[in-house]
Amino acid sequence: MENYSFRKNLSYMKMAFSKPKLLLDLFLKETSSLYSIVPLVMFTVFYEILYVLDYLFKAPDVIPPIAQVLQIPDVQYNLYQIFLFPVVHIADFFIFGGVIYAVSRFLRLYKVDTVKTILFFMFIFNTIGLLSVVVDSLSFIWKSEFFIYVHPITGIIFFIYLMEFIHKHAEVNRWKSLVLCVTSLTITLPFRIIFLG
Repeated sequence: MENYSFRKNLSYMKMAFSKPKLLLDLFLKETSSLYSIVPLVMFTVFYEILYVLDYLFKAPDVIPPIAQVLQIPDVQYNLYQIFLFPVVHIADFFIFGGVIYAVSRFLRLYKVDTVKTILFFMFIFNTIGLLSVVVDSLSFIWKSEFFIYVHPITGIIFFIYLMEFIHKHAEVNRWKSLVLCVTSLTITLPFRIIFLG
């Protein structure tokens, strides 16, 4: 706890949008997991508020596959998502970590630090994801086709960050880093989509 600074945490989050190389260099040296946990909490709380608003005022835009398979009414599943979201969101990081560990060992990339990679994944996913929260909030009051493109764009940015982080901290070439990222996200993201759409 003594190594943690909330002000520095906010500075890192700001750097994610303005100084990517500096952020990567600084994050590699960090020892406190709170730099990852704080964006996770912020993202989760903001999305929980959106799920509550969705339930109270709006039908969902996207129906998750599990709701379709189990034939759960949209409004009812909206209520379930309020409780399901934090569980699925946190489970994502455990699944991601398990896949990163297994694939890195399979590829003999022994320098890949699973914990450090999970913490960076948690930090960058939630930090970049906060932009999606803002856009999703705006969609309640302002309809725009531009909003459709924000999630894919933030996804691409997040992917590049993750690939660069693995490349730098594990000192592996970018192709191996790419394979590791694609494999882990190919398993992790469908899990999220099944439950949250």
